[in-house]
Amino acid sequence: MGKTIAVREATWLRLKDLMKEEKANDFDHLVTILLEKAKDVPRSMFGLDSRRRITFTQREHEKITRDVHG
Repeated sequence: MGKTIAVREATWLRLKDLMKEEKANDFDHLVTILLEKAKDVPRSMFGLDSRRRITFTQREHEKITRDVHG
């Protein structure tokens, strides 16, 4: 049985672009690819921050990524 998730329009458009880049057949396939890639990221890549329990609101995250990526 499928499930529905809600994302903002901008997120949906980014996912559509990423689906083409990853050659995913559909969004389910794309999510599976992304989950596998995320699972393979070693915790050592996060250095000292790997043990911190920092969470951001959606708005904070968007501001940080907007500032970093222009």
